[in-house]
Amino acid sequence: EAPQAELERSASLSRAYRVNLNVLALVALFTGGLLVFSTQALAVMRRRAQIALLRVLGFTRSQVLALLLGEALSVGVLGALAGILLGHLIAQAVLQVFGADLGAGHFRGLKPQIRFEPVGIAVFGLLGVATALAASLVPALEAARAYPAQALRAGDEQQVFSRLRPAWPGVLVLAAGAALTQTPPVLGLPVFGYVAIALVRLRRGLRWGSCAARPGSRW
Repeated sequence: EAPQAELERSASLSRAYRVNLNVLALVALFTGGLLVFSTQALAVMRRRAQIALLRVLGFTRSQVLALLLGEALSVGVLGALAGILLGHLIAQAVLQVFGADLGAGHFRGLKPQIRFEPVGIAVFGLLGVATALAASLVPALEAARAYPAQALRAGDEQQVFSRLRPAWPGVLVLAAGAALTQTPPVLGLPVFGYVAIALVRLRRGLRWGSCAARPGSRW
């Protein structure tokens, strides 16, 4: 076998590992966003009367929105820092135990080292914070827009996120994901397949939202 062919094969394997691991990281990031959304939505429902009381005492809608988004910002910053630290520790342990190819045996004889890349770490850290803020935006807007007199009434929390009840958005994203699985790769990468994965995860998020909107639903 020609040396160039071996080099191309190794480069292709390395590229596949890097791309797939980055996509898995984005899937984990999106899943974390769903967890933040569910936590913030539940917190908003439980504190609905307290937030309405703040409005009665003089808080404006923008102040309530800033308060809830500030909570999300703190969650995002702490989560991003913890993820970066744990990610490096786990990556170091995995490389020492399984090697560069995660035990597949493709890169024998290599001794990989963890490189600290400030730009990449900063990008993923900012993505974590942005995801937490985006996931908290809908609960925060709902709490800020609620009428205080109505929110203070018992049972009003059952009407929270009522606009998220329809099932057709979930069916639509599932159909789009199924269609994207039949598309060809782009430059050797299943780009549309990755988009299909994101749509499936989005559908799960829509399902969680519909559960939040259903009176008496369990979380």
